[in-house]
Amino acid sequence: MKQNLVYSISRLVLFTQFFVADVAFAQKADTMVIFYKASLDEIYPVYKREDADFIRTIPPIDPIDKTIHIVDYFPNGKIRMEGKANPEYTDATTGMFSFIGDCVNYFPNGKKQSTASYARGQKEGMETMYFPDGNIYYTIEHISQGYGFVTKPLYRDCYDLSGNMICKNGNGQWITYYDDYKQIQVQGQVKNGLKDGEWKGSAGLTPLIKYVSKYKKGKFLSGIGYDSTGKAYSFINELDPPSYNEKNPVNFMEVFHQHFTIPRDVNGKKINMDTIYFSFVIEKDGTLSNVEVLKNDNSQLKYNVNDALMKCGKWHPAFCYGVPLRTKLTFGYKINQDRYQTSPNGSSVYWKEIEYNAEIIGI
Repeated sequence: MKQNLVYSISRLVLFTQFFVADVAFAQKADTMVIFYKASLDEIYPVYKREDADFIRTIPPIDPIDKTIHIVDYFPNGKIRMEGKANPEYTDATTGMFSFIGDCVNYFPNGKKQSTASYARGQKEGMETMYFPDGNIYYTIEHISQGYGFVTKPLYRDCYDLSGNMICKNGNGQWITYYDDYKQIQVQGQVKNGLKDGEWKGSAGLTPLIKYVSKYKKGKFLSGIGYDSTGKAYSFINELDPPSYNEKNPVNFMEVFHQHFTIPRDVNGKKINMDTIYFSFVIEKDGTLSNVEVLKNDNSQLKYNVNDALMKCGKWHPAFCYGVPLRTKLTFGYKINQDRYQTSPNGSSVYWKEIEYNAEIIGI
């Protein structure tokens, strides 16, 4: 079966500044506004407001409670989320937000979607989710582990779409629905607040992938994923990004540069590569196909890119519940030099920057 599927699983090696002034949402001249796209559990900044799923406003530190009062808006202007961030551990220039205290999320219809409390950037205490009609969906208690910033979720109560309580005080069945609340995504047994036994579901990425996970007292034991033909694959992680010799894309680009020769233009000068982007598809078996150079029709350039790619070695595609997926990668040629970046909170980060994008395009 041909699957029309595009899902971004990686955007930039490092957060780049995407701050855009928007008078409609920036109530003060020094309020920062960022446009965000949401995909499954990932959010990432985008340049244009029309591409955003929500808009985040970040005002200066409140002089009374010394926190940052963050508000997210849907494109129609309705509030999506209200929460506070600890400025000591928040750095908007790197995309890091450490929430503290109560945080409320809303559905587009204005009804409450969830309430949760944060400490040190992690959920702590009781979290309550609601159905779009306002009825309670489930409650989870996040227990501090007493070290670091680690909390442990305990499943408490859960209701199905008909309002029936199917899990009470951490014992019973648990259901997770897709965002449309019409179909079940995964369900399984809960015992003493922890996953136990088999949990069966379909991938949020695509319902064509089914899986069965086994748990004992909340500990993951094993998992089997099934593709659209029913072929089985074992897995440990729900989603594994594409990898190059088990290394990250920065390592790949450094190897690529060793094999790539910059071609010359009609005047004998080397082509300016600063704005050059190239893409290729990692097939499910790890081979490469569909090599393209974007916005440049120089045939020698495409040949040299293709030649260098074939010399770089084998990639691994993305895996969803163990099922390999055709994955398209797009890279910018330029690698910024190693350097230290000092954030507003005084910390320094050693970094090397490349621009790349990874998209799952089929199973």
